[in-house]
Amino acid sequence: MLVIAGRNIDIDTAIAKAHGYPAVTVARYDLPGPGPAAVITADDIARTHKVRSRISHAQLDWFIRTAVDAPWAAAPIEAQLVEADPNISGELYDRAEALYDHFRTAAPRRVGVAKISKVLHLKRPGLFPILDSKVRWVRSRWRRRSSWALSASRGDAMAEESTLGSTVNKCAV
Repeated sequence: MLVIAGRNIDIDTAIAKAHGYPAVTVARYDLPGPGPAAVITADDIARTHKVRSRISHAQLDWFIRTAVDAPWAAAPIEAQLVEADPNISGELYDRAEALYDHFRTAAPRRVGVAKISKVLHLKRPGLFPILDSKVRWVRSRWRRRSSWALSASRGDAMAEESTLGSTVNKCAV
């Protein structure tokens, strides 16, 4: 049994959902990897459209400009959410939160959690989950703070780390 966004999903259902995932999304959004570590490119933003980011041209320009002085080095590409313990001050969790907050606090109108998370997920896929409206709705009962969903998602990731690995292996079959 997996717990994803607070819902119990059996392994067979998870595998069926993975097999039903649009191949073009996997090929264009998931598989190309994070790209350049410390910049956001127009191609990165184009990739987010495969997961319905609806990032406009003006927002694309904002993401590219804002990324220039973002604290990318504080959150390594290989960082994993399960390693980001919110109870250890000054470590990976706080650094990931600083990277997220760099975008969140400067965001123009209509650039919110979902768009930011879809971009950051591309650049640091093991650290930033996609936090769209469905996931946020489930998490809405959690304490609100800038990275409330990061902590909750970390809990899901830690609880399911070994089960998910076996599920991924089954999906590859």
